[in-house]
Amino acid sequence: MRLFACVRMDMREGFLESRKRLFLVVLVSLVIIGFALLGVEAARMGMEGESTVSAFSLGETLTACFGGIREFDRERDLFFQFPAAWILMLASIAYVTLSYPYRDLMGFGRSVLIASGSRRDWWVAKCAWVVASALLCCLLVMGSCALMTLVGGGALGLTVGRDAFGALLHFPPDGEAPLDIATFVMVLPCVVASLCLMQMALSLVAGPVLSFGATMALLLWSAYFFNPALLGNYLMVARTGVAVSNGVDPCVGLALARGTGLVSVLLGDCTSRVWIAWTRRFHYERQASKACACRCHPW
Repeated sequence: MRLFACVRMDMREGFLESRKRLFLVVLVSLVIIGFALLGVEAARMGMEGESTVSAFSLGETLTACFGGIREFDRERDLFFQFPAAWILMLASIAYVTLSYPYRDLMGFGRSVLIASGSRRDWWVAKCAWVVASALLCCLLVMGSCALMTLVGGGALGLTVGRDAFGALLHFPPDGEAPLDIATFVMVLPCVVASLCLMQMALSLVAGPVLSFGATMALLLWSAYFFNPALLGNYLMVARTGVAVSNGVDPCVGLALARGTGLVSVLLGDCTSRVWIAWTRRFHYERQASKACACRCHPW
């Protein structure tokens, strides 16, 4: 019952605080999709000014947001292609879950923590809010993609045509077209939630700014190095097995995300003990100082 109360309060307070950031996620996704599709349409115009392809599907608009880049090869590529749209999309999601847990601990959450009497309930409630926020962000992005697809007259299928893939990601896929990214889409929210849990656990030690920087560094590292141990590789359509012959398996990414999330929760639970001890000490010292001031100045 006490855990349920903590979760309910965090869901209410957390979403109230982050509602503007949720709008930012929708705005970023719409801008990315709009620019990507305009660029693709311009590239696909024939010599006589007529489009050579039909409307874009839901899978193709999702690829515009989470396409990423292909493996960087120092012998083949002259320079590293910075995945600006992919980084911006994931950064907006990570930003939603960035500050509320830390601000809550430094503010009103102290009183809630002491009133609840359970450090673990407080921490589990924060983890539940982060996971719910990450899933909501993914749903908002998918909803934006579906809206843009319907406006353009496309189908709500999770397939990517060979021409669309090449136009969006600037290289031809190894797999047979159309590419089915349904498994990638199902695994995507779990990997994003794991990334946000890791960011929150780190924020207890380093603060929200450094933890956000570490998250961005991990994504950049994943873009530069094609390594199945890096979570970011499972957030790119361009790195999946349906796109390239040596691509990552989304099911392996799901297992890695679950392991990373579990480790983040456990490490955050251990780290929160130090925070709780410090919080209670601060609370009691503050109460003692107020009592002393009242005795010294009774009026």
